[in-house]
Amino acid sequence: MKKIWNNFGRYKKQVTLCFIATLIEATFFLMKPTFMSRIFDIGLGNQDKAYIYRTGGIMILCAVIAMAIGIYENHVSAIAGQGLGSNLRESLFDKIMDFSSANTDQFTNSSLITRLNSDVNAVQTGAIQFMRMIFVGGWRIVIALILAVRINAKLTLIIVGTIIIFLTFLIVAMRLVMPWFSTMQEELDDLNRKTQDNTHAQRVVKAFVRKKHEETKFNEPNSKLTKILGKANGIIMSIVPLSAVVMNGTIAAVLWFGGRQTGYGTMGFGELNTFLSYAMQVCAAIGMVAVCAGQLGKATAAAGRIFEVIDSSPAIHDPISNVGLMPKSGEIQFTNVSFQYTENDLQPALDTVSFVVPSGQFLAIVGSTGEGKSSMLSLIPRLYDAGKGVVSVGGYDVKDYSLENLREAVAHVPQNNVLFSGTIKENIRWGNPNASEDEIVSACIAAQAHDFITNLEQGYDTWIEQGGTNVSGGQRQRLCIARALVKKASILLLDDSTSALDTTTEAKIRKTLQTEYKGTTILLVAQKISSVIDADAILVLDKGKISGLGTHEELLKNNKVYQEIYYSQIKEAC
Repeated sequence: MKKIWNNFGRYKKQVTLCFIATLIEATFFLMKPTFMSRIFDIGLGNQDKAYIYRTGGIMILCAVIAMAIGIYENHVSAIAGQGLGSNLRESLFDKIMDFSSANTDQFTNSSLITRLNSDVNAVQTGAIQFMRMIFVGGWRIVIALILAVRINAKLTLIIVGTIIIFLTFLIVAMRLVMPWFSTMQEELDDLNRKTQDNTHAQRVVKAFVRKKHEETKFNEPNSKLTKILGKANGIIMSIVPLSAVVMNGTIAAVLWFGGRQTGYGTMGFGELNTFLSYAMQVCAAIGMVAVCAGQLGKATAAAGRIFEVIDSSPAIHDPISNVGLMPKSGEIQFTNVSFQYTENDLQPALDTVSFVVPSGQFLAIVGSTGEGKSSMLSLIPRLYDAGKGVVSVGGYDVKDYSLENLREAVAHVPQNNVLFSGTIKENIRWGNPNASEDEIVSACIAAQAHDFITNLEQGYDTWIEQGGTNVSGGQRQRLCIARALVKKASILLLDDSTSALDTTTEAKIRKTLQTEYKGTTILLVAQKISSVIDADAILVLDKGKISGLGTHEELLKNNKVYQEIYYSQIKEAC
């Protein structure tokens, strides 16, 4: 509750106003039975019409005031609830943006999306219902009990017993369903993951005629979710009829014992009528709580998942000192670097790797699939941190730089070419928000993207769909390279980023990089020997270790792994 309260932020004022409005509304609402009692006992008893009219008018006024305050209470509770949802989404998104790749791997993308949307919505709805119904119900119970005690303390014990019985039912039910609510959100994670997979891979599903297979995979978590919801809602819904039985029993008990007291003359008819009204108000408030119980259970489980993310620490932090330190050169050095993604990995992705790339050198990295090439590049901008050893840039450990300063010095084109919804121009400016039109065009020319862009009807203003689904793989790669080049960073990391390009286009890009970007330190991961043959040096990885480092000619003479790759590609070409 403390965490939820803190996340209301500037909307705490609305929560406080809602709390005060609820108290006033409940007070005016519960004054009506008292005036009704006076009408019976005094007005009708004395045949005083003026008193009846005057008291009736006061009752109507109380009802109007209660209604007006109730409308205001709903208004401020809605604002506070929406504000809470907005603040939680903002906190979650900020935390996710601070996450390293290791944190994202831990929670998974689908789970983070569920928490950002479904879980926040559940907490927001629960908060609104809490303010609208629990606040109201709670105050009505408290005030009704106080007023009931003033009328007949002994008879009030019946109402207290009702509250105790109901709370017992509620606590038992919530203990039973809370684990299911948590499981339900986890199943939503799985459902989201499968939906994302199929949304992103529609073409593959259709190409391999796997529609029925994917429908079966989707139906599994969907069926589990349905069963869990059925069980949880079945228990929650049982609270409503049980509370109805308790409420009817309460009214019957009040009428029985109160009627006896009325018969003995120890309690007036008006007092019994008023007491019965208060008992019914308590029962109505209990019913409101029963209706809200399910949503509050979901909100509690969802809040736990939200704060699990918000309270988690990013695996990669800025240094405490040297905050203003900037890389002064593009020199890269790995010293006895070992890295694995999880502690359970049987074999590290990189094992005691050491090498130096002088500033401005073009280093190519080759090796079979899964040998740690992409892992090596990800350690330079600290997408992951090395488990052992030191990765240095510009003569300093990468951990000495702030993440912003380090990553400003590195332009990275990952294997998965990601484009965002927006125009081509906007996507290129991701590399440099202040890039001029000429700089954008220059980067696209260097990336061999300018020609196909100008052939599009809207040119650089052509809209790119999310993920770049409306351009080809090769076009997507060239746009991603242009985005990296416009950054004009001292280090350029190309992770198999020309794999979808034809040999001629790839050669033109490589030639441009070696001539126009001579002062840039370039690390190029490639599968084809033709892509790396003219690099200043080639690093060969084998099972996470460096098998060789040298020029094409040197490795072709002395390195068995490089020879195998080279000759296998020659045979394939033949």
